[in-house]
Amino acid sequence: LSYLQNRKKAVVIQVLFMIGLASTIVMVFIVPNLEELLAFIGRDITLTGRTEIWTAAISIGLDRPWLGHGYRSFWIENVEGFLINAGHGHDSFLDMWLELGFVGLGLFLATFVKSSYKALVYMQSSGNKESMWQIMFMGYLLLYAFVAKVIPDHGTIAWVLYVMIHVYQSMTVTAAKALPVSAPLKLG
Repeated sequence: LSYLQNRKKAVVIQVLFMIGLASTIVMVFIVPNLEELLAFIGRDITLTGRTEIWTAAISIGLDRPWLGHGYRSFWIENVEGFLINAGHGHDSFLDMWLELGFVGLGLFLATFVKSSYKALVYMQSSGNKESMWQIMFMGYLLLYAFVAKVIPDHGTIAWVLYVMIHVYQSMTVTAAKALPVSAPLKLG
């Protein structure tokens, strides 16, 4: 039992180290040179007008910060006459906050962190390389969600895979609880 606790601590330390390393790289190299980097790839500092959309949307969203404006209703209600007809904010987390408020966004982030943690633990405990896809996908989804509406967008493969990770993780936990204590759990 202490071996598993030490292993979980090692996973947490590794994740925190990676987050710290990535944050340091961003703060030291990217933030000070952001305008030049964007100009190099033919973009501007407003991210093709997204920052203007975000600023306007946040000011409206502050009217109902806790429960939001309702699922899939924010852009329908507020776009006309105030914002361009964007359909969404090009940021899944912003859209989720605008639609479901801090409560909905908090619940989603809690499930996302829990699922990511389970994927990390499973990857380390199983020892098979195939299990790495879950954590790689969760990282991809996290990054992609900042520039596109993929969470929760039922029409995307990203959302389907995210749901399937949750289903798979719940099935493996259920299977592990159903086995006798002496029987090893075979996954995959």
